[in-house]
Amino acid sequence: MDLVTAAKKFLTACGIDWPVKAAFQNEKTAAAVFDPKRKEFRINMARIFQLADKQKMKPEDSLILALCHEIGYYADPQFEELTRTIDGQYRQLQEFQAVEAELMATILQREIQARNLGQAFVPERLRLSYRQAEERNLQMLKQRSEVEILECKQKCQRLRMSESDIEYYARE
Repeated sequence: MDLVTAAKKFLTACGIDWPVKAAFQNEKTAAAVFDPKRKEFRINMARIFQLADKQKMKPEDSLILALCHEIGYYADPQFEELTRTIDGQYRQLQEFQAVEAELMATILQREIQARNLGQAFVPERLRLSYRQAEERNLQMLKQRSEVEILECKQKCQRLRMSESDIEYYARE
């Protein structure tokens, strides 16, 4: 059975009747994506196979672990609100307002809620693998978020310098 069919079958068994599409992205992006606007799930085939190889498991099991996290988003009644909050906090950060602690807390809240809600859908034989994968994901997310926030702050600082240079030269 191909992975798209396996994903559809798993989602249907979980009571979710949304389309599943294959996405052939690079191996550094998410293994699966829940898209509430398009009402679909997308699978990053390259990442699924990479994770399966790294975790020494079948691609179908790696797929289930990734989907369970995405189902956590699907099941979270706060998902869209948290996503809007995160987007707004990134905009505030770009507009020179210091909200990095709140942004990090909101990102982690959304991920932890997805992990906890998604765990209910994990088959018993994969529970330990799911917990281990989710802990690794949280650590990577913390690091990636810290880097993104730092890059955003640096960009803001460069913009501030540019604005101050403009103001300085405008006065002369």
